[in-house]
Amino acid sequence: MSWLILVSTARNPDYYAIEVMNELFGGGFSSRLFVNIRTKTRAGYSVGGGVGTAFDHSGITRSPMGTKSGTTAAGIDALHKEMDKLITGIVQPIEVKKARDAILNSFIFEFDSKQKVLAERMRYEFYGFPPDFPRTISHRH
Repeated sequence: MSWLILVSTARNPDYYAIEVMNELFGGGFSSRLFVNIRTKTRAGYSVGGGVGTAFDHSGITRSPMGTKSGTTAAGIDALHKEMDKLITGIVQPIEVKKARDAILNSFIFEFDSKQKVLAERMRYEFYGFPPDFPRTISHRH
């Protein structure tokens, strides 16, 4: 069994690649964890995960799952299987496209009010990031 352990910050040059991996693996309704653990095996009623990243400190890998006591072992086994597949397997281009599109589409909700735009710009300034930090997603990976 392989363990997926990554530690990263938003300053990592691979930040957006990690964000795409997060979305693909455990970020949304089309993620591997959701589809394979919740929908196909029904081993967990909630599941997600990925690498936490922050502006000022490293985040770590996390994979929370909610399940019934009768399906706990099956859920853990399914989670480990998905981690192994992510580490040793092949990622399909359609998975990357869906994950990237989901991230790009979510930006509208992060900047849909003047208050949110100002708060985000203040964070960039406080932590020393360029004002156009979100735009760099189209220039990486």
